Amino acid sequence: MEMTGEFDGAEEATESSDEVLYDAYFTEDDHYFHSEYLTDEQADMDAAEILGLLSVPRGARLLDAGCGDGRLATRLAALGYDLVGIDHDEDQLDRARTRSQGLAIDWRREDLHQLRDESVFDGAFLWFNTFGFGSVASNHLLVRRLSDALRPGGTLLIDTLWREGIRGVLEQEDSPVEVIIDGARQIDASSFDQETGYLTTLRSVIPVNGERYTRVLRQWLPTLAEWGQLLEAAGLTMISTQGRAGEQLTEDTLELVVVAKRDA
Repeated sequence: MEMTGEFDGAEEATESSDEVLYDAYFTEDDHYFHSEYLTDEQADMDAAEILGLLSVPRGARLLDAGCGDGRLATRLAALGYDLVGIDHDEDQLDRARTRSQGLAIDWRREDLHQLRDESVFDGAFLWFNTFGFGSVASNHLLVRRLSDALRPGGTLLIDTLWREGIRGVLEQEDSPVEVIIDGARQIDASSFDQETGYLTTLRSVIPVNGERYTRVLRQWLPTLAEWGQLLEAAGLTMISTQGRAGEQLTEDTLELVVVAKRDA
């Protein structure tokens, strides 16, 4: 599929296959094009923010849901927390195992929608925009599974995109976003459907040596009212909604952090 500066045809492309429609894998190329953001310094700040929001003592049992390459779980384990990291991508888990040598972390390849742990975690977190890649029903199921895995009073953190901020950015500037590293290019052309709440992105990668390819990603961005309904249905109480690092939500905020506790 070739992608130009226009977004025409994206909706047709997303209807062809659920596998493409809800593509949520963080690939080797994604690592490459996010390398300027995914630094050790950023990981340190993320880990500190997570601990501040969870407010649990050392030794607490924590779930890194969608752990990726383990950049956060390894830091928290090194600080004395009991970590389980779950991801559906074996390549990511291989990176995590390499990164965590010498640390006692339980790495699991598992579908979070089929998580069977019940009332064992003091805290759980979905970080770096790992929520929303699925149908509304599957996202409800995911949050239900995470809630069930928490002990009563346990805390769930979800770091995702802020619907209103993303909508505002796309209304002001709908041109594709391009990242260039050493001649390789990643081009994201995005569109937001206000009615369904889905952000659809055509992500094209043009390697220096290799063939261009395009993926379709779709992510659900609930309203705050929908977040409340989603959490309540899963047996959770919303504690707060904010931007990263405690930023107040405004039309210019791009990220949303949802903090919720499992009901007793």
